[in-house]
Amino acid sequence: MNKIIGRVAATEKYPATMDKFYFWTNADFRLNAFDVVKVEHLDDSYSFGTVENIYHITDAKSFLTSYISNDFGDTSIDAPTLRVGMNYVEVAVSYNTKNIYTPVRNDASVSLASTEEIEQALGLNKNLMAIHKPNDDEEHEKIVKDYDKLGLDGRPFENVRYYAPFNDTNDATTYLPNDMLKDYLDSGLLKKFKYIYEDDYESLEMLFADVDDTTQTMDSIISKVIDPADRDFSGIKNWNDFLNKVNDLSKKGSGNGNSNEISVLSWRKFKRVVNKAIGRDKMFAPRYVPRNHECRLEEELKNISAGSISVIDIAKLSTDKQSFVFGDVLKTIYKLKLGEYDNEGINPPSRIVIFVDELNKYASKDTSKNSPILRQILDVSERGRSLGIILFGAEQFRSNIHPRVTGNCSTFAFGRTNVLETTTKDYSALPTTYKNILTRLEQGEYVIQNPIFRSLLKIQFPKPIYKQFKD
Repeated sequence: MNKIIGRVAATEKYPATMDKFYFWTNADFRLNAFDVVKVEHLDDSYSFGTVENIYHITDAKSFLTSYISNDFGDTSIDAPTLRVGMNYVEVAVSYNTKNIYTPVRNDASVSLASTEEIEQALGLNKNLMAIHKPNDDEEHEKIVKDYDKLGLDGRPFENVRYYAPFNDTNDATTYLPNDMLKDYLDSGLLKKFKYIYEDDYESLEMLFADVDDTTQTMDSIISKVIDPADRDFSGIKNWNDFLNKVNDLSKKGSGNGNSNEISVLSWRKFKRVVNKAIGRDKMFAPRYVPRNHECRLEEELKNISAGSISVIDIAKLSTDKQSFVFGDVLKTIYKLKLGEYDNEGINPPSRIVIFVDELNKYASKDTSKNSPILRQILDVSERGRSLGIILFGAEQFRSNIHPRVTGNCSTFAFGRTNVLETTTKDYSALPTTYKNILTRLEQGEYVIQNPIFRSLLKIQFPKPIYKQFKD
């Protein structure tokens, strides 16, 4: 059971709202910004929130009161008047276990959230790793009826395959519970993917998606690495030898004296990036063993068939490795549709849909124009439809996405957002009434914009038909 650290305080001046509340706590209790707390709420539900600010107050009426009580500002003496003090904490609401977003009640108990509850509150335990299983929501029958009304199949997805990063330790690389992970592996539903140097070294550029490379020296190094005629890298067969070679070239005196050689400082920058990503990560391996449920993503994805679904779990990877995997997937699908595997007798589906969450990580306005992943996304958004590639992107803030991506989107679905977002120029074409509506949408409600409609449409999606971990 979580230890109670305080209680909600809703006052005339500082009321609890749908988005924010305050609670008092002992002045000696240590809290920090971004800590996640848990509050009892209606219908045996719990609301979670993130600490935004912490205030300390006493019963002194003003600063002057404190000054006078210290013998009119004598700093050498202790204050003769004992002041009653406490902390009160400002919290932003992030999640409720039963989607109840009425203000939390005064005097409701507040406790620190556990690790599992933090993952739940921040949305970290949601992935699509059970879309082949029916939703176990208590309203399942009602959900099925909603799908029937829409003329949609009320069954979960079929022909699904799951992929998670390889790790040979007990540290899970997916949010799947251990029992489900074992069941998926034993039944052949899930494979653990690896990257093998001889097959995947050309994808190294994806590790540098977020690296500032205004002089394009990283590009020069990668071009050297993948050049089959390069005397330094042509004979390398595994990641260890590759890292050792990079280490040698990052030492002083390793150059060959040519005026156009890559500087040692550039090699050191390259070394820092690849060592951080590859150094001790078992996902970068010397080989993969199919009988141990291991695979290469490129081999799996280039054989994708019509009606099949591939779910690639990267939620627990660091940001640079998430970019690497996503970039590699996008590159493989693009090569597939361009016919680069045709000589292997592969016949891809006429259309392939790619869904990516947090698109702003890879294609924001601030992303370097030299980012290889941004180049891939721009190619897909501008040429993808002619090739049969459809990109679905989800992100918190549309205003942060690269304009060449949003400019090539035919459909926009706006969920609930805040006033700061709706005041950006990306929303300038929307009437004020619609902007206000966007700040009050409920979960599952969206405003749809598409050229074929004469006006915006407000719609509500039914609950997912497949299993939801967050519930």
